[in-house]
Amino acid sequence: MLQSQKMNALGRLAGGIAHDFNNLLSVIVLNTELLFDGLTEAGAGEDERKLSEEDVALFEEVLASSEHGKALTTQLLGMSGSGHETDNVFQFQESIRGLTRMMRRLIPENITVSHELDGEPCLIQGDKNSFAQVLMNLMLNARDSLADGRGEISVSGSVRDQRVSEACTEGVLSPGMYAVLSVADTGVGMPEATLHSIFEPFVTSKGQRGTGLGLTVVRHAVLSRFEGALKVSSEEGKGTRFDIFFPIAGAAESGHPEADSGVRRPSATRGGLKLALVEDNDSVRASLVRTLTSTGHTVASFGAGTDLIKWATEHEEEHLELLITDVVMPGWSGPKTYRELDALRPGIKVLFLSGYPGSEFKEFQYEPQQLLQKPVSRADLVQRIEEICG
Repeated sequence: MLQSQKMNALGRLAGGIAHDFNNLLSVIVLNTELLFDGLTEAGAGEDERKLSEEDVALFEEVLASSEHGKALTTQLLGMSGSGHETDNVFQFQESIRGLTRMMRRLIPENITVSHELDGEPCLIQGDKNSFAQVLMNLMLNARDSLADGRGEISVSGSVRDQRVSEACTEGVLSPGMYAVLSVADTGVGMPEATLHSIFEPFVTSKGQRGTGLGLTVVRHAVLSRFEGALKVSSEEGKGTRFDIFFPIAGAAESGHPEADSGVRRPSATRGGLKLALVEDNDSVRASLVRTLTSTGHTVASFGAGTDLIKWATEHEEEHLELLITDVVMPGWSGPKTYRELDALRPGIKVLFLSGYPGSEFKEFQYEPQQLLQKPVSRADLVQRIEEICG
């Protein structure tokens, strides 16, 4: 009962911050992409300043961190049963390689970080953002366990053929093939008596440095999202090791495919559409207008659904092809705004944007392509507009 109450409290807390947090991330992502484009276009001429590889890497880091900020919110919401997860098949070893490289920037330079990948490349199935949160939280936990800010963190990926059932610290390993993620540190370690309690919400051994949520997220993701298991071993004064077991979904081609750039350029799309935008957050609305106009569209923007309807009534001659609207707003909601506009412009298409999980607005019907979760990127917008408008 106490565990359930803790999880419910965590879910309410996460739901309360998700909307505002994802709005902030939308502003960061959209404006960073526009700034990147402006600088790269300005550097196209021979006499103009061009972005260095380091500059591009910094832009990519901002966007990658924003994406993982979104993943963190999704994970917290998922723990209350209200999250929005995707089910993907993705490469295990390559995911470790890319995430470890990104996390290196969050680890002080006086801490040694190493990674080793063994075994044949393999695939695992589940929410890729959840996998990222598992590795990120384990590495941050390892960083915080190094009391004097010095030591080593090692990350490894391997393949294990489990022949018999085996009980773990959390979960049970059934016979089968597993991808094993291991994160070890040379930190302060923990007494054996505390090992089981470290996965409970709001329990931390780090004092003010810890939130008591990181390992709770890890446990929930491994057991619920991947149906895996985890082991933890620790010795005071010598460090801690986590072994995470993910059922293998299949073999993957070997090699090192180029990692996706954090600065995604949209594919070619037809511009020139007349769009109506309703978003109550001024910063998000301004960012969306700049992004949409940069891709060739004309945008009539409003801070409330009632303002749009007043404008549409007074400008009957104005043709609109698509309504882009936030879902949860003061006054009229996005669905209410769409219904009212559809009465004035029959057949108008719609794209809903929201920082809340999909389960928060089950009262209205929509097709999957009609809902885009914040934070949004330019590539997401372009692709979704193309899907809806053709």
